[in-house]
Amino acid sequence: MKFVSDNKNCFNTIELKLHQDSKEYKFDFTTPFRNKKQGFAKKPFAFSIKVDEDAFEGSGAFGQDALWLPFGNGYGIKIIRTNNDADDIIENLKYIKSIDSKIFPKISWFCKATIDNVTCVIAHMESIEDVDMNYTKPGFLPDEDFVYYQEKLNVPVQVIKQCVDEFIKHKLAPEDSWYKNSGFGTRNVIDGKIVDFHLFKHSPERYMLPVNDIEQNVCENIYKNALQRYANWKIKNNEDLPKWKGRIYQGMKFDNGYTMPGYSSDGRNFDSYIKSCFLPLDRFSNGKVLDIGSNQGFFSFQCALNGADDVTGVELTEEDVLLANEIKESILQLDNVNFTNGDAIKYLQDTEDWYELIVMSSVLHQTHPNLHECDDFLKLVASKCRYFFFETPVRHKHYDFTLRQITEKLEHHFSNARLVYFYDAYSTGYRAVYLCHPWDPPQNGPGIYEQMRKQGRVAK
Repeated sequence: MKFVSDNKNCFNTIELKLHQDSKEYKFDFTTPFRNKKQGFAKKPFAFSIKVDEDAFEGSGAFGQDALWLPFGNGYGIKIIRTNNDADDIIENLKYIKSIDSKIFPKISWFCKATIDNVTCVIAHMESIEDVDMNYTKPGFLPDEDFVYYQEKLNVPVQVIKQCVDEFIKHKLAPEDSWYKNSGFGTRNVIDGKIVDFHLFKHSPERYMLPVNDIEQNVCENIYKNALQRYANWKIKNNEDLPKWKGRIYQGMKFDNGYTMPGYSSDGRNFDSYIKSCFLPLDRFSNGKVLDIGSNQGFFSFQCALNGADDVTGVELTEEDVLLANEIKESILQLDNVNFTNGDAIKYLQDTEDWYELIVMSSVLHQTHPNLHECDDFLKLVASKCRYFFFETPVRHKHYDFTLRQITEKLEHHFSNARLVYFYDAYSTGYRAVYLCHPWDPPQNGPGIYEQMRKQGRVAK
């Protein structure tokens, strides 16, 4: 296979041969390197490569859309299969090279190239050695949960947190499932660095919500009015103010420079922004999203701004719905998101809609205080979505269940229940974040989950 560069400052030509199990492979770079059990087997392959006059041999790895060819000298070449997005990938690599972040390999150069008139992108970058990462026990994590988390989360949580902090700092929109690290072709976080990053985009609007020339004083008035409504909670409800009220829970920043402060468990970034790095925002274009317990609407806004056709947020607290609607109408001016003040569980039971994504952040422990009595509800959720984003307290004084108990409950109702993150929160215990697939997402749709469940192919 011969590649011709469009930038002679990088290279002129590359000649590449690939072998696996004594068979030579040639690819046209229009389909995945493994497609419906055709192509490479899920294991390393041998390669020989000549970059102009420099020749190398070694053992390579692959994913759905990239080949990795390490030279053995601390560097290697990644060849990226494109899908009419070569210019976007070049821009992504340019930005990631410019920020010189510790969570990415060093990039020497990159350019477009062609193979048989098909465009690809080639990058020369640092080779990261696959070593065992150190799991340090967080102080808030019980010993039993520490052992279990190492079984379920293949990347130390401190490394994941470091990645998220860098995403927020540099305003990066990561590719869905950037945290995957479970097997050949999916190992993406190696020795603390993300090695598959060419689809990560610089996305300031994800972190500074676009306000369409709305002045800061408009945001300020909306925020102060909301605070006053929360302050009236005690009088209106004749009860003590919950400690997370009296201020905005879901912090938000706007591109006019105004910030509505929210809860920050680490004292640096709002919890809402940290959790949003695990939302599959690049997986539900042109679909519906349901935000169960939508609070002030941050996750609903993220979905509405990132391709969802129709977002519904259902929230029991009237004050939260009032603020969400004010932000929607007077600041963001969105017409594809709606907020309803009511019982989210009843809403889900009554609706006939099917959703690309259902979001449920720190709600289940309130609607179902006993984990062992939520099976019917979880089955209902699983039957109505492609993805389920879920956050829950763990070992809370009013919800004293272990990480294993919660994970196994989810695994009983979803074909894939992936623990992606956990953190020390503002109350007793800690919080865990999951992304769940009721069934294989590309094959899922209305009615599919119920069929698979009847066949015994879902519940564990």
